[in-house]
Amino acid sequence: MMTRKPVFWAVFAILFAGSIFFWTQNYNKAFPVVSLDIRMNREMAMSAAADLGDKYNWHPREYRTAVTFYSERNVQTFVELEGGGLETFKSLSADSLYFPYGWQVRHFQENNPNETSVWFTPAGDPYCFRQKLGEDEPGAALGRDSALAVALAGLRDEWAVDLESYELVDEAEKTQPGGRVDHTFTYQRSGFELGENGFLRLRLVVSGDILTELMHFFQVPEAFQRRFSEMRSANDKIAFLSVLAMVLLYGLGGCVLGVFFLMRQRRVLWKTALLWGSFVSFVQVVSQINFLPLMWMNYDTAIATGSFITQIIISSIVGFLLQAVMYTLSFIAAESLSRRAFPNHIQFWKLWSPDTVGSTSILGQTIGGFMMAGLFLAYSLIFYMFTQNNLGWWSPADTDYNPNILAAYFPWLTSIAISLGAGFWEECLFRAVPIAGAALIGDRYGKRNLFIGVAMVVQALVFGAGHANYPVQPAYARVIELIIPSLAFGFLYLRFGLLVGIVMHYAVDVAFISLPLFVADVPGIWVNRMFVILLLLVPLWVIIYRRVKAGRWVNQLENVYNQHWLPPAEPVDNNIQDDVIEPVKQDSILAVDKVLMGFAATGLVLWISLTPFQANVPAMEISRADAEEIAAKTFAELGVIPDSGWTVMSRVLSGKSQDDRFIWQTAGPDIFSKLIGNYLEEPAWFVRYRMFEGDVAARAEEYMCWINSKGESYRTAHRLPEDRAGAAISEDEARSIALGVLKDKYALNTDSLVELESVSSKKPNRLDWEFKYQDTTMVDLEQGELRLWVKLVGDEVGDYQKMVHVPEEWERAEKEKNAKRTPVTVSMILVVVLSLLACLVLGVIRWSNKQFNKALFLKALVGIIAISVLGSLNEIPTMVWHFSTSKPWNDQVFQEIGSTALFILFIGLFYAVMAGATHNLVHTKIYLNGDKNPLKGLYIGLFLAGLLALVNTFFPSRGPLFGSWGALAMQVPVLHEIISPLGDFIILTLIVLVAVIGISALTKNWSVRRELAAAYIVILGLAKVSGNGSALEVLSLWLVCGVVLGAVFIMIYRDLLRMNPAIIPITTGTLVVLGLLENGLLGLHPSALIGSLLGCAAVSAVAYIWYLELLKAPKEKAAG
Repeated sequence: MMTRKPVFWAVFAILFAGSIFFWTQNYNKAFPVVSLDIRMNREMAMSAAADLGDKYNWHPREYRTAVTFYSERNVQTFVELEGGGLETFKSLSADSLYFPYGWQVRHFQENNPNETSVWFTPAGDPYCFRQKLGEDEPGAALGRDSALAVALAGLRDEWAVDLESYELVDEAEKTQPGGRVDHTFTYQRSGFELGENGFLRLRLVVSGDILTELMHFFQVPEAFQRRFSEMRSANDKIAFLSVLAMVLLYGLGGCVLGVFFLMRQRRVLWKTALLWGSFVSFVQVVSQINFLPLMWMNYDTAIATGSFITQIIISSIVGFLLQAVMYTLSFIAAESLSRRAFPNHIQFWKLWSPDTVGSTSILGQTIGGFMMAGLFLAYSLIFYMFTQNNLGWWSPADTDYNPNILAAYFPWLTSIAISLGAGFWEECLFRAVPIAGAALIGDRYGKRNLFIGVAMVVQALVFGAGHANYPVQPAYARVIELIIPSLAFGFLYLRFGLLVGIVMHYAVDVAFISLPLFVADVPGIWVNRMFVILLLLVPLWVIIYRRVKAGRWVNQLENVYNQHWLPPAEPVDNNIQDDVIEPVKQDSILAVDKVLMGFAATGLVLWISLTPFQANVPAMEISRADAEEIAAKTFAELGVIPDSGWTVMSRVLSGKSQDDRFIWQTAGPDIFSKLIGNYLEEPAWFVRYRMFEGDVAARAEEYMCWINSKGESYRTAHRLPEDRAGAAISEDEARSIALGVLKDKYALNTDSLVELESVSSKKPNRLDWEFKYQDTTMVDLEQGELRLWVKLVGDEVGDYQKMVHVPEEWERAEKEKNAKRTPVTVSMILVVVLSLLACLVLGVIRWSNKQFNKALFLKALVGIIAISVLGSLNEIPTMVWHFSTSKPWNDQVFQEIGSTALFILFIGLFYAVMAGATHNLVHTKIYLNGDKNPLKGLYIGLFLAGLLALVNTFFPSRGPLFGSWGALAMQVPVLHEIISPLGDFIILTLIVLVAVIGISALTKNWSVRRELAAAYIVILGLAKVSGNGSALEVLSLWLVCGVVLGAVFIMIYRDLLRMNPAIIPITTGTLVVLGLLENGLLGLHPSALIGSLLGCAAVSAVAYIWYLELLKAPKEKAAG
């Protein structure tokens, strides 16, 4: 064998050494690099910022510090592509014109709206600063000229600003609620323009009589951003094709179906895969937490630091679980399929076993993997040097060193963690799963080599396409780049198994990601380099350790190849039955029909008496077609008649917002009723005219019209592209037009309005204006303000609106409430999701053991997919509403169809597997010959509906009742009223079924471990109560209500559901039906009531069918 000959390794070593030398000497020629003169480190930046804070008395005085090394990628991309190229971009910093890289230091304090940020150049010179003051912070009310004098006086020597090189282009004046007047002056560098309309600007802000901001910024043209978005859409489309192939072929085909069939043959080894999946996931999560110091840059001071940390912990737990599931399933599939398909490979989970790892074979594969990495690095350089120099391909330049990597607690961990996840997981999923799966299919049809050949090509294309969303051009660049490496990975897998490819992939990624650590020249960096090298070579250390411990090399491996593995013997009893549960005498008070009927009657009375059947907003009286016709007439009256090139879109805006909650809570329902439809948005139709053809920059234009519930057009807007030509009128002329608009549209006495804000906005070919006023005559609010806003584009009216200004203090308090609620809500959801996943896994296992209701699975799958497809077609207006006019229409349609199809397929499989699993589990776990009267389910549902309505009255109302307006957003509203509740009903029923089954299994029909089960049920009670938006505002009341509701759930489970699980769909159906009736009786639109009644009928029918299915005893042994 060639790989065992010394000459092979000698040549290989020479090629490896030459490749590494070539890579180190030519890296900058292949990958564009921006060299930074970084003379300031993190500690120096913090110290300099502190000194400036003391010098200028910036707020807050007691603060925490966060630091990051910023980079403005959007500026770099524009300059590279349209602003003169990479050399021009480099000259910005070299000539001290603009610094797109540098240090940013943030001073902040918990529960304090005041904060300061300071920017430094890479060399350490002060560059920018911004002191953000709360709107209630006191300050002076200077005039324009006095404020400008303050701004100019604040340009001290350290800021190195030469205003003679700039011209004043924009001004703004804003009166804050506390009486302070803020002024903004924006300057543009004279005689300087990059590309088309790329300008350097300087913003000075004076808050009261203090200069609070000096900010250099680059005005990236809107037209370029839209062109770049259109260009990137091709990358996204190719990457999406990869996702489709990966999910369908590798996910569903390999990881799900492949593992399923191997489970039937008892060929799945899951424990080691679970350990490795959990370990790799844990390393990824730790790597993310490793950058906690940088996360403080995004911390919102409105929430407590404890809430911020809790959110990070919760998201880390969720991330760990999701990744662990993904990794574990991929590892199971890769190892199991490989063991079955390639008998001559060494068993994957024995590669590092004591009897194997000390062998010359494993040593050779490991060293070979590292040496192949060197060849890959050289290949990547050659590829990019050729394509960029000869074909004009583009990839964005990167800095030679990114100091942010040193912001982590352990900088060396980043490259190791990312590379471990990518190398291990991607080789398993992208290589082993498709190739091994194809080999097994080929064996079945006698065309092994043909199927493997096709799989080799497919995996290369899918892997390359999966990396196409990188910001490179042409869009297919990475696909071409990775074809040869992917084929090499594939051939290595065919010949040796996964080890060589994983080591090679791991080493390549470590080399690229850790490069900044080896470029950096800072004290102590050698420690991080040492850790990277030590951890990079872990596979070798393991081999050496085993070799030293064994005292010799193992030259001949025995009984460790896939052909030596034998499946365990089949159990004697194929029909696995659970412990038989003896019937329990139903002596509970709930078991008495008359008593249960009394509870149901009480619940119904409570529900009727405590449920509000009157919304606090007007009902919609017009349809979508009416709204679009009214919008067309409105624009025609304005002289605008869009041609066929425009696409008309419309949807209902419910009007529900933070403003409504604020007025409701602070001013009361009466003031809310007075303001709704005036300064508060009522439910309305929003009609838009948009373009998806023609010049992408011109497609930014858009016409908009708002029509209220009575069919009256009350607002129109016209959005123009940034570079569209227009007038440049004076401030007085603009103010006169704005006041005229308010007088004409709202019949206001403009003399009584208080001007709060005037803002000019210099565009390339026009001057836009915005004005904001306060109305003090309509309602005297103790908190907040009634405001009016007008926007002019040139001398034309661009938009206008009435609004409520919500005080900053109230808004921050709301954020803190939401932050406290989020961890509890996520935790509750997590408990439910984990329960469902546990049942899903158990269902698949039982199916593989032929203890699964396949008939019910197929019925559910077909039904759910049919309903979902119908619902998705009905949602087309909502889907296209969110399309971007900067991207091709067909690309967005394709991705929308593809993602929707995937969602429907997987949600259908999920629900159907759960339905089939719960049916058999109901009978094998807890089925007893109890009373199966469906009326008991109805009674329980009525009782619970009343109890929940009662519980909701204990909590304060957070806002007005708007009801559900989702149906009007659909093509056929009535159809939505039928389909949407079915999804709610199915998931609620599955949750209850899983809970009942799980509790009965855990407690052996409530005979053991009852305390643990009771705690689980109480958690479900708390989760249900937390659905009330204000429940968590009073934690003690939430706990009491949750525990009481949990106690009721325990009683219902213990005395009824565990012995009559078939009635669960009737119970959940009753709850959903009552919710439908509640919304239907609100009468929010003409078809609301009839739609809700049809929805009730659909839910009732499905609930009864499901009930009948659950009554059917499973076959002793399912066929197949």
